[in-house]
Amino acid sequence: MAGRKAYFEEYFNGIKLENQIIPAIGPITDPRTAHNFKEGYKRGKFLVEKGVVPEEYQTNTKQNHR
Repeated sequence: MAGRKAYFEEYFNGIKLENQIIPAIGPITDPRTAHNFKEGYKRGKFLVEKGVVPEEYQTNTKQNHR
């Protein structure tokens, strides 16, 4: 889920992945390096391409994309 959220933040709010503050998950201090995070990030992109967007981001349209 953290990877998906990171993609949504980048796509809808214009916050690049490298500029996001992502807290440690268990023993993983930088989740961006974890396989599951990377897969979630890809899944986030897939969902946006298919138009499946979480409710919190539905008020942001591609026109509002920075």
